[in-house]
Amino acid sequence: MYTTPAELILAFRREMHDTVAPYFWSNPELYEYMTQAELVIAQRTMCIQDLTSAATLYDVAADEADVVMHPSIYRIRAAWWLENGGEFKLEIRSLDDMIARGCRVNTQEGRPNTFMTGAVTNGARLYPIPQNAGEVRVAVYRTPLAPLNEQASFEIPIQYRNAMLDWMKFRALSKDDAETFNRESAGNAQRAFEYHMDSYTTSESMRRGGPQNGGISYGGL
Repeated sequence: MYTTPAELILAFRREMHDTVAPYFWSNPELYEYMTQAELVIAQRTMCIQDLTSAATLYDVAADEADVVMHPSIYRIRAAWWLENGGEFKLEIRSLDDMIARGCRVNTQEGRPNTFMTGAVTNGARLYPIPQNAGEVRVAVYRTPLAPLNEQASFEIPIQYRNAMLDWMKFRALSKDDAETFNRESAGNAQRAFEYHMDSYTTSESMRRGGPQNGGISYGGL
């Protein structure tokens, strides 16, 4: 199994008989395909879970309720309000739900107890509006934080990396070039990728106990 991006490049070149320069596909092209594969797999399986990176902690000023979140975040699992050394669990509810409950989402002030989805583009809104400065910590499913290259490390777990190779073959054989374009072989690689994805998404859903609530999807994905 491939433990580094460089190893995955070598495996691709061996299987595609592209081991002698000048190559049909450059390393930058292959890292681009690899980066796309990791993003697609992470988004569809929700296999990257995070509670500790910079993408999960946000400073909030007093009287500021809106929290714009990192574009890698695909779904919020849980959230906490941190203030003066205290940590307080936030309920995750939709804006529509809060309005239906009669909450004064634009004027009520106090210590936040709810993180509202659907109220902010690429983020969420605190309720009540915080009277004091604090921080929001979130547990999330997200996509990778950075593109892959020779020095980078994979973020998705090792069991998903065979699908990355199939995605790279699909993208490489779909390249608009007379020497590389092969519709039939590209289709075969895409079907192999989808076969992996079907098994991954089924096993991930069973592992997590079914679909999760509290989702926020971001337009950048």
